[in-house]
Amino acid sequence: MKDFFHNKVADIYKSIGSYVSEKEFVPVNSEFSGSMWSSFDPISDAELTEIINALNTKHCELDPIPSSIFVECISELKTIVLSIVNTSLEKGIFPDELKNALVKPSIKDSKGYFNDYKNYRPVSNLPYLSKIIEKAVQRQLEQHLSRNNLHADFQSAYRQNHSCETATLAVYNDLLCITDVKSKVVLL
Repeated sequence: MKDFFHNKVADIYKSIGSYVSEKEFVPVNSEFSGSMWSSFDPISDAELTEIINALNTKHCELDPIPSSIFVECISELKTIVLSIVNTSLEKGIFPDELKNALVKPSIKDSKGYFNDYKNYRPVSNLPYLSKIIEKAVQRQLEQHLSRNNLHADFQSAYRQNHSCETATLAVYNDLLCITDVKSKVVLL
């Protein structure tokens, strides 16, 4: 199983390399009138609390203490956690110790054939502190994209109040509009 996933990842890397080298890059739109983003801002005590309260406390074996205990003791740990997060944001460096994940195979479909490795997907279990830093970065990136209207018009992924359901409704609405004018449509 290890070789199967190793080869699968190696193939993905190979295909990405050729895709990127073959792709022509379009220059950045010179008419951009928003504000340029040059650095992350430090987060506050309150923002750290919001992030921790919103995160799932699923335990990772790489965590020095279970995440549930981490959350219970956050008042004692807050100063050091805030320092780690803000230092990472300020320097633009993600701590090496938090770059590891436990990757375990998970069956895609319980009705699938268990001995066929194609029926599995890799699931990464990340350290809790890495999730906190990731969320702090995600929040600031999302604010910048929204404030400067940089999201693609029909992007649904990774946006608040957007989902697969809203994307499906948009496609359904487009289909209805096309059929209302007695036009033909093919959906691939």
